[in-house]
Amino acid sequence: MSNFIVKDFQHFNVLSDCSELFDSTHELLDWSLTKFQDPNVTDFGTRNLKFDLQTWLSGAITNLATCNDELVGTNMSTILKDKIIVSLEKVTTLVNDQWAFVQQMPDDTVGHDFQSWFDSHDWKLMQADAISANITVASDGSGDFTSIMEAVKATPNNSLARFVIYIKKATYKEYVSIPLNKWNIMMVGDGMDQTIISGSHSNTTGYGTYGSATFAVDGQQFVAVDITFENIAGPKEGQAKCEILPRQALPGQSNTITAQGRDKPNSKTGFSFHLCTISGDSDLISSANPTPTFLGRPWKTYSRTVFMETFMSNIINPEGWLRWNSSFESTLFYGEYKNTGPGASTDKRVNWPGVHILDSSQAQLYTVSQFLDGNSWLPPTDIPYNGGLEG
Repeated sequence: MSNFIVKDFQHFNVLSDCSELFDSTHELLDWSLTKFQDPNVTDFGTRNLKFDLQTWLSGAITNLATCNDELVGTNMSTILKDKIIVSLEKVTTLVNDQWAFVQQMPDDTVGHDFQSWFDSHDWKLMQADAISANITVASDGSGDFTSIMEAVKATPNNSLARFVIYIKKATYKEYVSIPLNKWNIMMVGDGMDQTIISGSHSNTTGYGTYGSATFAVDGQQFVAVDITFENIAGPKEGQAKCEILPRQALPGQSNTITAQGRDKPNSKTGFSFHLCTISGDSDLISSANPTPTFLGRPWKTYSRTVFMETFMSNIINPEGWLRWNSSFESTLFYGEYKNTGPGASTDKRVNWPGVHILDSSQAQLYTVSQFLDGNSWLPPTDIPYNGGLEG
């Protein structure tokens, strides 16, 4: 892409997004090849070969699809767009072929002997009253840097040791990207309502879905705690929201908490919400005409989202799920299990073939222990978690 000269701001951003997505895809494929050649490598992964390959190849496929979506959504020169898309399709075909091969592999090829990159020392560090930071960011100038991104640039490349950035309380209006070569960064703030990283990039201001992120991570083994990441573009700017406190939108608009984009039936991707609370922001609750709010809409053919043992207030529309493309309604998978509250009633839910009321055995598949293979890697970290269902 470096051979292209692009003057249009939106087109430039889309190509920049695709370039970063290609770099990330290259990294995921490199991990896959390394792990396939030596399943016992301990630098990354869960040592469950099939699980790792499925996860990384799913990520690669999602990256390529995101680039394609952004290209299709522009009025870029047809010659330029087609040239990129043809190359994109070739790579996608190769990755899909590898995906099909992995699907035939036996499960649990190596086992659950996880070599954790996040250990109990990291967890204790996150909980410590006195933070042992390598560098400090403070907007008032009392730290090493006033900008988070400048602090990121100052971290060592490809570090095998944890590097801690302490970010003092303030609202930082900037866009932060953790590059592929920045490993083992931990960011610690002063609390979710104290340390806030805020941006407002959106589609209408010339940014694609990938490029509109306030905070993006490509570097491996990243950890953050006690920090809020937000995009305040809002409905006027066409910025998508996925919040547990949906806001009041413009007249004629609706809220969807999720828009999951799985595009292959066996992909490992999906959203699982367990033991959450969904209620409205103050502007929505107080409105005489509150915005219709739904649990989700299918962004891609095999969209997959599950809500389990979650409280839902009456802001949730009785139909539950919003139509996006009727052809997806038999291929998507939307599930609900033992949710509570006035918005949790399933009596008036849409009757699409892909919408399910789950039993306990089905719901177990979307718990931390099974959906994320959490029991294989969380215990060594000492991070408290609920791996199963409440009841």
